Amino acid sequence: MVNLATYLVMGSTTTVTDGRNFCETRKTQVAGYFDSGRLTWASGANSWLSMEVKTYFGAGSFQLQLPMPYAIAIEDSYSRSPGRDKAVATCISKFNNVVNFCGEPDVPGNDHLMKPGGAF
Repeated sequence: MVNLATYLVMGSTTTVTDGRNFCETRKTQVAGYFDSGRLTWASGANSWLSMEVKTYFGAGSFQLQLPMPYAIAIEDSYSRSPGRDKAVATCISKFNNVVNFCGEPDVPGNDHLMKPGGAF
């Protein structure tokens, strides 16, 4: 199993647009790296609250899934973990943990399963 604590990245906001969108210009991870990851605030009004990252645009720019209940301020610190999209390729490239992959990527989707008999 992957210990996500080893993948935690600390940071603090440098610009804030609103309760969902902010930027930390000191980070250089590629776009999408933190998509579906978890961000937990370590300081500020949202301290110890967490939210899923909807989109990481790269260059330190984040959009959260939902707005935080309290205003995000410049220099609020946080930790975040990389996102997991449940794809085999991500399991291999990001976490090097395909041996523990529990998904079923080759199972046909519902559309295929709901076809009338003989329509396969």
